[in-house]
Amino acid sequence: MTLFYRFANKNDANLIFNWSNDPLVREMSFDRRQISWRDHIEWFSQKLKDENAMILIFQKDNVDVGVVRIELKEKAVIGISIASEFRGKKFASEMLLKGCEAFWKKDKIPIFAYIKKDNVASIKSFQKAGFAYRRDTIINGFESVELISEQCL
Repeated sequence: MTLFYRFANKNDANLIFNWSNDPLVREMSFDRRQISWRDHIEWFSQKLKDENAMILIFQKDNVDVGVVRIELKEKAVIGISIASEFRGKKFASEMLLKGCEAFWKKDKIPIFAYIKKDNVASIKSFQKAGFAYRRDTIINGFESVELISEQCL
């Protein structure tokens, strides 16, 4: 299953807004509140300008499948969302691998993922993409795991 990606642009604001507010995405997020359009536009506009943020839109046959976002602050952190109609189709690990490869073209540092412990499907997808368990942690009161990918090293 070959997926292609492109860098997000201002025309993707509505697409990412809808994916971000998907009920399952909100449930698995560390902040379950719905995102307002105003907050999203402010956040999205900043991320598009931020040299330390990479937002990739993945497509199959020119249809948008999902998004991978990697942000470099104190460390590189990755997140993924897949459109509801494409979940369970084994796209996540390919998206994660390609997202990491795109990031590593610029920065050769480990990438971290933080996932709620009860999000078993996501943990498995990250592990299939080469992420290794690092430790248990608590984020915003949720039992979580920290995973790391060091394939760039």
